[in-house]
Amino acid sequence: MLLTSQVTNNSTGIGLSLKSKIGRKILQGANPSRTARTQAFSDESAVPLVPANVRADPDAAKGTGVAELEGSEPVVYKVLYATTGDYAAALTRLGVPTTVAPAPTAEQIARYSPVL
Repeated sequence: MLLTSQVTNNSTGIGLSLKSKIGRKILQGANPSRTARTQAFSDESAVPLVPANVRADPDAAKGTGVAELEGSEPVVYKVLYATTGDYAAALTRLGVPTTVAPAPTAEQIARYSPVL
């Protein structure tokens, strides 16, 4: 289930009881207010801030945010967008091997997959 809200508090139906059951929380934006961070995260002080140099650059700040993911340390993230063609060109530049037959044969499946 994905639950999204601009504000997480009792008046929006996401009180402390429900919020404590949500194991993965993200807050989109390079410079959210302290109030927004406190409402979003279980322990706001444990969640890093987006670095100042990223916040100061309007282009770099696009697609940034912070996340508190259950079982992991909180992180700053950056979302990037590229078309399928952009990805293909980048993989070609990196010299990633290609094939004319992307689907494995029955023999390849048998060789790499254990049979019960």
